[in-house]
Amino acid sequence: MGLNERFAVGRVRQRLLRAPVIDGWVADELGHAPARRDKIALDRRDGARMLSVPGERDIILLGEEASAAAGEDGAELLVAWPERIVIVRRDGAVVYADGDVVHFGELALDASHAMERTGYAYLAATGAEVSVELTTTAAGKRTVTMLGPGESVTVGPYTVEHQQSFDPSDRPSGARHHGYAFRVRRGGGAPAPRQAGVPHPLDVDAPAPVTALARDRGLLGADEAMAAEPQLLAGLLSRYEGPRNNVEAALREAGPAPSVHRRGDGVVVESAYLARGDRGEPHLGRLSLTLSPAGTLRLDRADLRSLPGRLRKRPQTG
Repeated sequence: MGLNERFAVGRVRQRLLRAPVIDGWVADELGHAPARRDKIALDRRDGARMLSVPGERDIILLGEEASAAAGEDGAELLVAWPERIVIVRRDGAVVYADGDVVHFGELALDASHAMERTGYAYLAATGAEVSVELTTTAAGKRTVTMLGPGESVTVGPYTVEHQQSFDPSDRPSGARHHGYAFRVRRGGGAPAPRQAGVPHPLDVDAPAPVTALARDRGLLGADEAMAAEPQLLAGLLSRYEGPRNNVEAALREAGPAPSVHRRGDGVVVESAYLARGDRGEPHLGRLSLTLSPAGTLRLDRADLRSLPGRLRKRPQTG
């Protein structure tokens, strides 16, 4: 775990005769407290915007580039601390970012481009400074690049610069946390608008919109249902030939209970699921659906175990 345990994410709202505010959420990535709705003023200091969250000791300066990018009504802003991360989006697409921008996992830059930190290599036999293995995605093609300090890579309309990073994980050191630093700038024209009908993570507070999107995109099979889809799950359970309460108890044990939590500027739905196996056996697991502001949706699946008994095939229709 790095230092960036707390974050604020939301839309910038301009207020006449008052400082603009981030209208969104304040959260703790460790889950110590549920995300809370809040409005946080973006005050000015030394020519840049300053974020001061009520109840927090840290004051975050956005810097001139970040301030300019976030300076218009409707910009989307993620700020994390105590190690500073700033990501600014428009229409779901990143227009500027700096800090450890992949701290929360893969960063969807827009609907077609993404970046993820997938490894590191030490620069010297001693010390903790590292080069970074960065995996980038452009139109479905993944490319792996090793970046030293000050080196950069182009990802579609984006330039990603690796500034300087440290990771004491495999070195005897008094340091407890790593520190990664990138700068991301978008060039070219305006990004394509987000796909119509896709929910925005800032507006999601229940599993249904995300599970419905996963169904629409074909990520979930016809013979499987998440615990977060109670009607579909009940229909699947009705086809079980055996004591239904045994399967329901196993689902509760599989956990977690359907949940929605925030990870940076994305939202994650987690749930146990039940599926019909290749031979008709009930199969249990856990699913995680991660929705980004760019409208991309990632499914991560953890298969657990099969149960005795049989699930009948789904009745044919039409």
